[in-house]
Amino acid sequence: MKRPPDKRQVHLVIARVTSVAFAMFAVSSIAASVAAQTAQLIVGDPSPQIKLEKLLQAPPNASTDGEKLKGKVVVLDFWATWCTPCVAGIPHLNQLAAEFSGQPVVFIAITDDSEARLKGFLKTAPIKTWIGIDSERTNWSVFNIHGIPSTVIVGADGRLVAATTSDNLTPQILRDVIDGKTVKLPPLETRDPNLKWDQEEIEWNDGVSPISEVIIKPISTATGGTWLRPEGNYLTADGVPLEALVQLAYQADHFHLDWRIPPVESDQAYRAAARVPKGREPQLLPLFQNALAATFGLKVHWQQEEKDVYVLRIPANGKPRLTPAASDEKPLFYAMRGQASAKRQPLAKLSDVFLCNLVVHAPVVDETGLTGEYDWDLPYQPGQPNVALQALKDKLGLELVKARRSINMLVVEPGEPVH
Repeated sequence: MKRPPDKRQVHLVIARVTSVAFAMFAVSSIAASVAAQTAQLIVGDPSPQIKLEKLLQAPPNASTDGEKLKGKVVVLDFWATWCTPCVAGIPHLNQLAAEFSGQPVVFIAITDDSEARLKGFLKTAPIKTWIGIDSERTNWSVFNIHGIPSTVIVGADGRLVAATTSDNLTPQILRDVIDGKTVKLPPLETRDPNLKWDQEEIEWNDGVSPISEVIIKPISTATGGTWLRPEGNYLTADGVPLEALVQLAYQADHFHLDWRIPPVESDQAYRAAARVPKGREPQLLPLFQNALAATFGLKVHWQQEEKDVYVLRIPANGKPRLTPAASDEKPLFYAMRGQASAKRQPLAKLSDVFLCNLVVHAPVVDETGLTGEYDWDLPYQPGQPNVALQALKDKLGLELVKARRSINMLVVEPGEPVH
């Protein structure tokens, strides 16, 4: 079987699970995960006090004090500029705000972003509501928010009406809430993923843990994640769809995946864990691949396909401005909250991981010819690729151009039926 080059990366992703397969499983993105440790609020409970460091775009003397909001329906949208599904949901929020302008409804978009980052973001992606800054995520805790985007609705009587996702909030639902009618919306999932679930939540009656294992089971979580240490003997996942398990098993990403599996139970999330004895690390991924094929009836192979791609290159008459890494430097890569940082990383981390998954959302082919390990820091902004592309040119002396290339794609299709 032909395989692509080993990207030697840790898969660590924590993001809200949706019916759309994750598009960023090849990057270290903790973007859409938030923690909350307080007791669960239930419908009908009095709303906690909304505590914000600053309100933007609100009328003069506006306040989130409960007494001042009494008699108004309050829609709290928890989001962030660095959260891709949050940014995608802004038009829906703006449409609702416009439709209910002048009515007893207050929309507050609550974020942990800095004011400086917000001002830059809003120039190209305006939000037509109040914006509340909560850098310490105080409201995440009191409203028991585990993942973003999330939406909380407080009735005119100051009591909790629903905690759901914004796509469930329709104009008719909001009119019913204004009229004091009872509404039922799908609740938020509030169980966080546990990437040590097979160690912390399973007790072996004989007291002996397995030296080799593959476990796959359905699960429901607020967010999901996968983890694999390069050259390790163990991998784990919790609260992720089948596509994410395949990406983990084959060290691929969404944009190098030719997914031919019918959309059956597309909302189902899974837990998985695989382990081989120490000294047998090269067998970990083949073991997990075979388990996925046997469990879900998959047929998987790599093949070359012509695709529209972006090419990473050095501009004509240009000179790269990359910082060579020190030989004793510890390798590091992370991308979260709009900033990516790499220490002692090959350009594959820049092209295959950062630019592909977080910036252009398409395959990126490295044609720079640079083979060393480098340090770099670049910003990114969902929905605004030029933020990263301009920094790529200004800081690193590199550019991306559209092209057509033959690239390695992971084809996943149904296998032969079992008789």
